[in-house]
Amino acid sequence: MGPRLVTIALAAILVGAAVPAVTAAPPASHFPDLVDSATLSGPVLVGGVLVDSRGRPAKAEAVLFAMASEDVLAAMQVGDSVKMLPVGRATSNDQGHFQIRADPAVPFGQHASSQGLVNFQVMVDSPDGFAVWSFSARTDAVSSASGDAAGLVAQPQIEAAPMDVTIILDEASPMPDAVPAPVGKTACAETLNSVIGTYWDSIAETYTKTKTNVDWTYLQGASSTLGVGYSATGTYGSWSASGTKASSATSGIDFATVPVNSKRVHKTKFELGKYYNICWYEQGFETHWYLAKSKRWIGSHTYYNAASYPTATKCSSYLVGDHPWIDNHTAVTWTNAFDVSLGIGIDLQSTTGFTTEAKQYWTFLSNGTICGTNDYPETGGKTVVGS
Repeated sequence: MGPRLVTIALAAILVGAAVPAVTAAPPASHFPDLVDSATLSGPVLVGGVLVDSRGRPAKAEAVLFAMASEDVLAAMQVGDSVKMLPVGRATSNDQGHFQIRADPAVPFGQHASSQGLVNFQVMVDSPDGFAVWSFSARTDAVSSASGDAAGLVAQPQIEAAPMDVTIILDEASPMPDAVPAPVGKTACAETLNSVIGTYWDSIAETYTKTKTNVDWTYLQGASSTLGVGYSATGTYGSWSASGTKASSATSGIDFATVPVNSKRVHKTKFELGKYYNICWYEQGFETHWYLAKSKRWIGSHTYYNAASYPTATKCSSYLVGDHPWIDNHTAVTWTNAFDVSLGIGIDLQSTTGFTTEAKQYWTFLSNGTICGTNDYPETGGKTVVGS
């Protein structure tokens, strides 16, 4: 079974359970040229806990890669390869906790998309097992699309770095393959193995009752966070969920106005690619794995009618003719909203936030309210209902 992200509650149970800690020292680093995070004082890019397949804390080295940007992935053809850039490494302690900081000598700003998003991958390859976990983060600096000096030397800081991930190791590392290792030091690469297909993904919910209608826009630069699949073999039915990856719109949709008394979940399409990842270690062997992840957004729109209205009690009042809009939110995460099971055997999660590129515009046909499920709509409410 592949690595998976579990809930914070489960992580707490695992960490607090009375299980014997792994005390054996980890093997020598596969990436000795990277500065160990334990000797650095910079900001943490990702942190959490490593556990083995039986739920015990694992003491192992976790390596963080900056992956190809959205712009690069969208342009790749089958057979194209790109380098995976090792950014930092850390060894978990006896309780399995780890924190990875960027090696200050590694400029990863050039891996940011034009929207400032960087896709990362954590890899653990140890005697306790193997795991990869993907995530995306927005940076405070956008690399230059032209590749000028400012873009190439940028060492951006990550906004809201994930700090509570739990990564579960497989019982064994993937079997090495027969690809000849390059001469020299450790190197890792990702190749587009195939385009699996195009699939629908849920990107918005719009709920109106009798006093409002709503417009929804998904414009250039709007980002959806889509689940990533992991497999040791790349075969159908062998995939498991392993983190997320951001995928951004390259053009836009201004959806038709949603009328009163509507409960709609909107979908658009993304292209799913199968990627072959391999690391050749300078110690003389290699390891490989496969990822299934979004390659690019391709547009299209459909929707289905939700069964019921969500419970939304944090309400703001407006007058007839008012036009409030909602942005700068983190919207709902749908567990299985990226409908890719026909391609890999499982569906994956999805989140689209309300941002400056993805907004809801409300129109009040009479005095009424808009209500958020967890907070007031204007200050962070996730699902918004117009009443």
